[in-house]
Amino acid sequence: MFEIKKYLHSGSKIQHLSQIKGIFLESTELILSTEEEKNEAFKKWTEYYIESHPEWIYLALENNIVKAYILVCPDSEKALNLKKVFRSYELFSDQFSDYPAHIHINASAKFRGQGLGRKLIEEVCTELEKEHKNGIHIVTRPDSDNVQFYQKLGFSHQVQRSFDDFRLLFMGKTLT
Repeated sequence: MFEIKKYLHSGSKIQHLSQIKGIFLESTELILSTEEEKNEAFKKWTEYYIESHPEWIYLALENNIVKAYILVCPDSEKALNLKKVFRSYELFSDQFSDYPAHIHINASAKFRGQGLGRKLIEEVCTELEKEHKNGIHIVTRPDSDNVQFYQKLGFSHQVQRSFDDFRLLFMGKTLT
């Protein structure tokens, strides 16, 4: 049985970082051939959360093995500097006031379907409500397998927009 725990960090030592990176690399749709490409992709997609909001990182653990993780930005409007990293970041900025928090979540393929993602999102939503955040969002592709997962968890607000040569889907969930 797994447990949800807050990410632990102390000084420059980051617990479980290599396991988080392994899950990220296993889950990404990016084609990464070299170790340098893998390191750069992991840094691009996770560094902001790890450095800026380590207190908002939760892990699904069993016997000290990370099965899934969720990285949270509690206030997307304050993180608009991410547009330097993610060219599409401002695409949905008009939605941030209603759905201020955003997440990056991944589960190891061998542990999917066990409720890890659902539990992580539920834990984060509970904590965001304590901070008086009124909503949470994720950005994905409209044809992605994860759309139904988010719909089942109450991410019912949807906005699609074009970015470069593909479509992106903003999915928001209102918190009470």
